[in-house]
Amino acid sequence: MKHTSAYLASRWLYDGEDRIELISNFGKWPHVMVMAKIDTGADRSSVHEDICIALGWEIVGSRVIRNANGRKVRNTYLGRFDFSDFEFVCEVTASDRSHLSHPVLIGRDILREALEFLEEE
Repeated sequence: MKHTSAYLASRWLYDGEDRIELISNFGKWPHVMVMAKIDTGADRSSVHEDICIALGWEIVGSRVIRNANGRKVRNTYLGRFDFSDFEFVCEVTASDRSHLSHPVLIGRDILREALEFLEEE
């Protein structure tokens, strides 16, 4: 199903979550479908680090991340996603999200890329 950027933006803001498929790079797991938290206040997207490792995603660097608990250095992975009917590759930070409600947080970096892609179609 094709969506317009306006439709997706309103749905993401209203629902606050969406299904996303995380695509394996020949890791221990096949592709994984999860519910992701949509957070328009987050600059960058984040995936539970154990999932990044199991999917065989490549570590491409590290970043200093600021949050309510202070600053931390986190690995960044090159992840493959299928999100709202299109597949793309994006750099994400990895963190321990085991205590949180969603293993994936979609920030403005991925939202912006998704909406730009849909505007071009």
